[in-house]
Amino acid sequence: MEPSAKRRKLERDEDGKPDTNGAEPVEENEDADCALLATPQAFKDAFNGLPEHFRKYLASNGVPNDAYDVPSLSRFVRVNPKRRDVVSEADLNSQLVQQDPKFRVLQSVDWMVQALESGQFFKLDAAAPMSSLPCYKDGGVYGIDLSSAAAVAALDVQPHHHVLDLCCAPGAKLALIFDRMWAMYLKQNSGFDTSSEPKLAPFAGTVTGVDVSAHRLQACRSLCQKYKLSRVRLFLCDGSQFYNLAADPSLPVTPSATSSENSIFLPPLPSDILAEVGPPAEAASTVAASEPTQLSKQAQKKINRKLKKQPTDLENLTFCSDFRIRTGSRLLYDRVIIDAPCTLDASIRHLLIHGKCGWLDENGTVDVHITNLQKRLLYNGARLLAPRGILVYSTCSFSKGKDEDGVTWLLTKMTHQFEV
Repeated sequence: MEPSAKRRKLERDEDGKPDTNGAEPVEENEDADCALLATPQAFKDAFNGLPEHFRKYLASNGVPNDAYDVPSLSRFVRVNPKRRDVVSEADLNSQLVQQDPKFRVLQSVDWMVQALESGQFFKLDAAAPMSSLPCYKDGGVYGIDLSSAAAVAALDVQPHHHVLDLCCAPGAKLALIFDRMWAMYLKQNSGFDTSSEPKLAPFAGTVTGVDVSAHRLQACRSLCQKYKLSRVRLFLCDGSQFYNLAADPSLPVTPSATSSENSIFLPPLPSDILAEVGPPAEAASTVAASEPTQLSKQAQKKINRKLKKQPTDLENLTFCSDFRIRTGSRLLYDRVIIDAPCTLDASIRHLLIHGKCGWLDENGTVDVHITNLQKRLLYNGARLLAPRGILVYSTCSFSKGKDEDGVTWLLTKMTHQFEV
């Protein structure tokens, strides 16, 4: 859903000029939508309007209708732990009340704080106007779904890890991954001076984000700049066709028109895998036809100007917050997360706002293209994973065909290489 002009914000680019090709962080898009769905009656009216083929789909997957019987939606915020003036629950409450006296922090999500071993995580009313809060505008908090945060917590990220997110947009997971790295570094180095915010992270880990949608990747870029995520790079690419290995900040960066001697790239997916789950010829270069997969000429020119300032040998690189990770290395990724495209049937907010379930035909059957894409993403992510690494696969679906069956398929293709 395109945000209205009134809600569109321009992020400041690295050179201090407005980034007119940027996309606003996702929280601002959700403010009005959440307000519309904040009452139980709104839930009932919206769910009753879902098409019959979706109900057939639920029945075929053994999902009862009461799985969606929830009294209200909530939204969640993560406090940015890198700030010197960390936002407290009292600060957040005060700013909410100033916007509207009926809004307050509903609760601290303590189990998520324990899972992340750091920071603060709060539950808010669905209609809370987060994008108008001063602590949101200045980068003190950011919104993230609880399910997305749980997937990041399962990664068990450490400060020295190289992390790959193959479906990274709109970017909240990237922020949480980097924040976890930062928090764990502080936990392991209690003598580190926190009186100032260093421009570059003091640890060796890196975060690589990949997404096929240019518009959504621009939202990631805006978020990386707003929350000052160093050691992060973004690629505009189909995650099942991403073959760059991890960055290594310790390597010297030397000018080169081609791949440096330190860089190697994985070959394309094996022919037998492509024969089984490869995309049809007409869909080989795109995943979602409704979203742009190329940057505008103006945006691409700006990126090209920036990349010329520092040498790079990485195809499809569109953003890099640290010049030392503009080139590749021989390192695989310690952690890989795949929050895969799916039918979104388990995302109540999506269903109620859009009134439809993606990738379903009129008979309630899942398009085979989406299940094949998920398998390609899984296989490619597994190839890029280092020994003893962790791969987290998540969807917003109740479908066994897109969850357990996909993982089972991967295990049959990579026998004895994984533990579940």
